[in-house]
Amino acid sequence: MQNKKILHQENYVPEVNNMDPIYTTDQLMKVLSICRRTAQNLRDSGKLTFYKVGGKMLYRHSDIIRLLDNHKIQSF
Repeated sequence: MQNKKILHQENYVPEVNNMDPIYTTDQLMKVLSICRRTAQNLRDSGKLTFYKVGGKMLYRHSDIIRLLDNHKIQSF
């Protein structure tokens, strides 16, 4: 019963091999504060690697961090 409750929590992020969390598009939008169209543009442009499983887009945490690192602007 406890596991079902955890799965329905809004901030739940499943992990693959207990290492790299997986995000849905809705979770990605919330984490990056972007709209659905921006998420689609990131996928279409190849800037963000994604996986399509059963019609659902999934993103690895490490790929999101890589996207942010690639667009980092150094301060002076």
